[in-house]
Amino acid sequence: MEKFRNTVKKSVHISQYQPVKRYLTHNDSYEVPDDFPKAFDGIDINDERFLKIPNGEQYVSNYLGVLLSEKNGKDGYDPYDKLQMIDKEIKNSQLKESLALKEASYNLLYTDQLEAFYQLFDKMVKNDSLKQPVKEKYENIKSMSPGVPSPDFTAYDINGKEYHLKDFAGKALYIDLWATWCGPCRAEIPYLEKLKKQYKGKDINFLSLDVYDKKDKWEQMIKEKKMDGWQLINTDREMPFLKKYVVDGIPRFILLDKEGKIVDANAPRPSSGEELTGLIDKTIGK
Repeated sequence: MEKFRNTVKKSVHISQYQPVKRYLTHNDSYEVPDDFPKAFDGIDINDERFLKIPNGEQYVSNYLGVLLSEKNGKDGYDPYDKLQMIDKEIKNSQLKESLALKEASYNLLYTDQLEAFYQLFDKMVKNDSLKQPVKEKYENIKSMSPGVPSPDFTAYDINGKEYHLKDFAGKALYIDLWATWCGPCRAEIPYLEKLKKQYKGKDINFLSLDVYDKKDKWEQMIKEKKMDGWQLINTDREMPFLKKYVVDGIPRFILLDKEGKIVDANAPRPSSGEELTGLIDKTIGK
């Protein structure tokens, strides 16, 4: 069993090498060499041992992601495609239900086919109590569509002054949800600083809102890095703002218009370049 686990774990690392290197080097054209090991060679996706090893379901999920990427000829795919593959390829009912729950819990926000995704999920998972958290996320995502007024937040600056969404009224608002311990969050900071300079004097504010963090760590980084602009924090992991926006992970970016209405509840990252600037320009009417 341990040999099986190690074989699978090694395959997962191999499968992640190319996309991770592309992300860390900002080189989307990087390809592994022809002699690079093939991930999951000789592993049966329906092997029952996946149910008995730690993180077995996650290993199968990675496996399916590799198959989808190879099928599409790229690293990305819609989560709905993944859910369809789970439904089609996984024969063990226990494993299928577990994978469907994980896919919906983590990726419901990121599908472009929300209705189709949820309907298929609802068919695949029979236990109503297990489905309830996903149902709540589904309803929150639907309520956070473009044009809907954004829910309010409460946050504090380094001096303890309290701020709310209304304090940013009159200008578009790009919100960066981050934390000091989050590597990908910190990697976006230079791109965010570049955006601030690019749109200086324009009808948009850039708010860095630290969440899931410790106040002393945040204060230390703000002072050491001399981070300027709107730097706020809220240490309440259960604050309604995060739940309404279905924030399951960071970094996460949100774009609001001048009236505080949602433009994109899951906006492009600062490092996305023209994908984000085009959206901002359209929002502020440039």
